Amino acid sequence: MYKKSVKWIAVGDQLAEDIYEGDTLLLKKGTILTLHQVFTLQCSTIEKVCVHEFPSTNTRWKNDTSKYKYDSSYNFEKKLYEYVMTNLRNGRYQHFFQEEENYQLIKNNLLHIMTSSIIDNVLSALKIWDKNSFYHSIDAFIIGTLWLNKLGFDHLLEGSTGFLLHDIGKIKIPRDVLLKKEKLTEKEYEIVKMHVNFGEYLLKKFGFSGRICDMAMYHHHTLDGSGYPNTVCNHPEPTLEIKALMIVDVFSALTLDRPYRKAYSNEEAIAILKQEKHKYDPQLLESFVQFIS
Repeated sequence: MYKKSVKWIAVGDQLAEDIYEGDTLLLKKGTILTLHQVFTLQCSTIEKVCVHEFPSTNTRWKNDTSKYKYDSSYNFEKKLYEYVMTNLRNGRYQHFFQEEENYQLIKNNLLHIMTSSIIDNVLSALKIWDKNSFYHSIDAFIIGTLWLNKLGFDHLLEGSTGFLLHDIGKIKIPRDVLLKKEKLTEKEYEIVKMHVNFGEYLLKKFGFSGRICDMAMYHHHTLDGSGYPNTVCNHPEPTLEIKALMIVDVFSALTLDRPYRKAYSNEEAIAILKQEKHKYDPQLLESFVQFIS
C-alpha cells in the first residue's frame, strides 16, 4: 500500500485504511472507490489516503455496475454530439454549426479538457446530481466557446473550461432545492446562491487557475450591483470572460427547460437580456445579440 493525494485518487482505488474526517468515519478500509466516493474525498479536508498498490486488478471493481461508474472522454464526446443534434433539430443551434469547423472546435476543446480525470469525475457527479445543471453547463460551454472564439479571445481553452465548470458548485446544493418545481423560498434562494462560493472553493482545491475559479465565483455578478456576490465596491472590473459568462449563463438558463417552467425561445431570451441591459457590458451584449441571431 502507499499514500496517495486525494487529488489523484481514482475510481477503483481500494482503501487500505479507515478514513475519518475529524471523529466521523467517512469510508471503511477495503472500500473500492466509486465516482461519488472519489468526489466526497476530494471535497473533504483530507489531503492523503492509503490505497492498495494495484487496485485496478480487483475483480470486485471490474464487476461493479454502480451508477457512479467512470465516464470516459468517449462517452462525453457522444453526449456532446447527441446534445448538439438535439439543439440543431429544435432550432437553438441553427446558426452555430453551419460551418463544420465550429463543431470540430467544440469537440477538440472538450476532448482536451476531458483528459483531466478530475474534470471527468466532477462533471459525471454533476450529471448524476442534477441533469439540468449538467446540460446547462454543456450548453454554456458550447455557446461560450464559439462566442469567445469569434471575439478572438487569447485564452480560449481556459475560457472554455471556465464555461464548462462554472456551475460545479451546484453539486453541494441539496437536490430537493435544485429540483423544486415551485418558487423557492427566501431561505432556499440563499442556499442556491452559495453555489458560487462552493464552486470557487472546489476549483481552487483541485488546482484550477484563478481565471477559471473567478468564472465560477462571479458569473452571477452584474454591472449594476443587483447580482451576487455583490462586489461592485470592492472588486476590480470583471474580466472579459466573466462579463461574457454573465450573458451566456442567463441566455442558456432562459432557453432551456427548468423544473418550474418551459424554455423561452431565443427571441424571447434576447428581449429579456435587452430589457436588463443595465446589468451587462453594452458592447458585449450587442456582440452577443449579433452572434446568437
